[in-house]
Amino acid sequence: MKPCFVRWSSTRRTRRPPRKRETSALRITRGILTVITLLAIGVAVANAILLVTFAEEYRRAGNGALDAALHGAKTRMRPILMTSMAMIAGMVPMALAIGEGSQQTAPLGRAVIGGLLFATAATLLIL
Repeated sequence: MKPCFVRWSSTRRTRRPPRKRETSALRITRGILTVITLLAIGVAVANAILLVTFAEEYRRAGNGALDAALHGAKTRMRPILMTSMAMIAGMVPMALAIGEGSQQTAPLGRAVIGGLLFATAATLLIL
């Protein structure tokens, strides 16, 4: 039995299904968001912290803010890409749903891959 929310109105009671909160990677693949998909945020946050910390140290050494940001992005690009690509490569078998019972974990793999691709691009280009 699926859970549903009951909304009371003045005349009658109506039922509506709960809303699904989806990311764009999940929307494309028609998956659902679970708590486990939030684990990929840790990798993205760690990459961003490393980039900002490295740029801040360079700025404190007497360089300008723009020079420090560019130097930090150039220097940390390879480690950030290696970390993200390693996790994405590890999630590909899960996202492909190969094997018995793997249909349950496929949305997780797809969400992690989509989130990491976006977070890596945002870390290197926006941050």
